[in-house]
Amino acid sequence: MRILTVVVCFGFLICGFACKETPPQPYVQSVFLSVEDAGVTDAFLKVHLLIPDSLSEVVIKRNGQRVLSARLGNRTDTLVVDDSLSPNQTYTYKAYRSSQVPFDSSDAVTVRTMDTTSHNFTWQIDTLGDGNSSRLNDVAIINDTLAYAVGEMYLKDSTGRWDTEPYSIAVWNGRSWKLKRVYPQCDGCQGSPTVRARGIFAFSTTDVWLADGTVWHWDGVSNTTFWRSGPFPSPDAGAEKLWGTSSNNLYAVGRNGVIAHYSSGTWRRMESGTDVDLLDVWGSPDGSIVWACGWIDFKPTVLLRLQAGGQWEKAWEENNPFTQRDDTLSGAFTSVWLPNNRQFFALSWYGVYSSLITTHGEGKRIPFPSTWSGFPRRLRGKASNDLVIVGEYYMLAHFNGMTFKHFQELSGYGRLVSVDQQNNFVVAVGYLFDPIHSKGLVFRGRRN
Repeated sequence: MRILTVVVCFGFLICGFACKETPPQPYVQSVFLSVEDAGVTDAFLKVHLLIPDSLSEVVIKRNGQRVLSARLGNRTDTLVVDDSLSPNQTYTYKAYRSSQVPFDSSDAVTVRTMDTTSHNFTWQIDTLGDGNSSRLNDVAIINDTLAYAVGEMYLKDSTGRWDTEPYSIAVWNGRSWKLKRVYPQCDGCQGSPTVRARGIFAFSTTDVWLADGTVWHWDGVSNTTFWRSGPFPSPDAGAEKLWGTSSNNLYAVGRNGVIAHYSSGTWRRMESGTDVDLLDVWGSPDGSIVWACGWIDFKPTVLLRLQAGGQWEKAWEENNPFTQRDDTLSGAFTSVWLPNNRQFFALSWYGVYSSLITTHGEGKRIPFPSTWSGFPRRLRGKASNDLVIVGEYYMLAHFNGMTFKHFQELSGYGRLVSVDQQNNFVVAVGYLFDPIHSKGLVFRGRRN
């Protein structure tokens, strides 16, 4: 009896001690999930760990089904992509922290994917110039009734003789094209021939920038352009293409790896780390991310990323771009375009690659239509579900976020070298293949 009494008493003592010394601890959530962006078939989610560690793993469930599990190590924030979704659908996600069994979870977040856009464009074709190697090099749309195309357009005079000097700018006014010559204005420029631009970027109707090795500022109306001198040492290392967020934040890229930045009235040469010809430059809408790309025969193809400290780095370089890969960047890159500051698209001869801006080679290939042959030249868009690609043999296609539409009825023996898109208006430019009778070409498309 005493033993039982002691045992019972002992039991009561232990219970009392435990209840007094280890009260329930308040729950502290340590894993958080937020939605960064959504495309047509993908969702961008950020996992935040309050206390990161390398032992526990994070599991992400979509509509209650596991879609990802990984050990995130000591990273506080990690961007993850779920790229197997359907258009115009709503999904619910939760993140769980586990060590064999879940012990913590985030609040649920909801994602709605974008819908696809319409392929239904109606196209009209214009030719500019009478021949004599006329061509168009680049285009910038201001609005539905105003666009600028640049190049060299030769006309014949009333006697049938060729003008010795080309027109360099074509202005679309919503009804027809008007050809203009614009002349440089600077010390020592008197009597200089018209500016023959190979690149154009416009911020407004009166704030237009032209690149012909150097860079010129044009008001969109007059016949003169103002020199914005820059660190372009020679025609072989000059400005070819332009991008910026304003006339106080403008980038120029060109041959032999040249990159320069314009701000506060001054150009600054930037070290690119390559001597490859740079063919395109583009950045995020807020200007925080900038990419450039290039390629030339017998040299590597490169993708360059501007880092936060103002230095360019090679995000990708490949000496032998002749192996196609579906989950890694491959091919020779000719154009880049960004819809936001998380994702970018790069154009190569194997297709369009969608990648996170943090990539060092990872990317998802979007293959071209099987009916498409030729070399792609330029990629532009309105959003990740609304892209246009142009290239050789009047290569012209629209990507709606899931599929390409190849406008085969426009195919022919010619070259489209640039394109721009604003809302439902697309303008692609290039030239006919003919050493003597070449003409500048414009394909104008409007979506119904």
